Amino acid sequence: YASVVPFVLGGSDGMKIIHVWFKDAADTVSKAARDSIILDTTPPDTIITSAPANPSNTTTVNVLFRSTEPGTVFQCSLDSGAYAVCASPHSYLGLVEGPHTIDVKAVDTAGNIDPVPERYMWSVDTTPPESMITGRPFDFTNSMEADFLFTSTEPSSTFRCSLDSGAYAPCNSPQSYSGLAEGHHTIDVRAIDAAGNIEPIPVRVVWTIDLTPPNTAITGQPPYTTNSTTDSFIFSSTKAGSTFQCQLDDNVYAKCSPPHSYAGLAAGPH
Repeated sequence: YASVVPFVLGGSDGMKIIHVWFKDAADTVSKAARDSIILDTTPPDTIITSAPANPSNTTTVNVLFRSTEPGTVFQCSLDSGAYAVCASPHSYLGLVEGPHTIDVKAVDTAGNIDPVPERYMWSVDTTPPESMITGRPFDFTNSMEADFLFTSTEPSSTFRCSLDSGAYAPCNSPQSYSGLAEGHHTIDVRAIDAAGNIEPIPVRVVWTIDLTPPNTAITGQPPYTTNSTTDSFIFSSTKAGSTFQCQLDDNVYAKCSPPHSYAGLAAGPH
């Protein structure tokens, strides 16, 4: 005896027991046989448990995932491509810079497929930022304080500053220093973007604090007594690059440069 009999497994999910027996033409009934089958019409849920940082500065990523049902297999899709069988952890190599997505769906032992795959989105950024100094002290200053303003080519960047080749420390714009000693100083500023890329060559500013006033020397002048109403003066400073101010006969000081001349002078002392 042999037969194929279709059954509809009704009711809720769970264990179903199948009983089978045969009866011949003489009404002789065979010994009953039984078997079981599990009815499962509930699709599994997929959970991504570990994914790359967003943004990330690496082109190789690992993704870990699991299912709400044991014994499931998984299918993965990168950047809306075709689904392929995958297992956790799943790796992708050589990703290009820019946005990416991964979709993962579980398929249980009954063939139920997760109808809404789990999706994760992130961006690969391997380009380091560049910092720019937008505010700084003059090259030469007599102030023991210095204020700096800086920005980055990438938003959300953080900054590290180094004063006079010291250790880098977190800093924010504006960055101020006080109590600086006389002499030459440097500040190096480097940006770090949200993906962790570090600016390889920091931007540097060099300036000099000069607290020592210059000395002025008059090296050329008219004789003490003269019959000329036009006289010239030559003068110099102990510091290169100095500018000068001159005052004649209690008038206000005004900018002047050597040689400096006065004309139409009246008779008498000056």
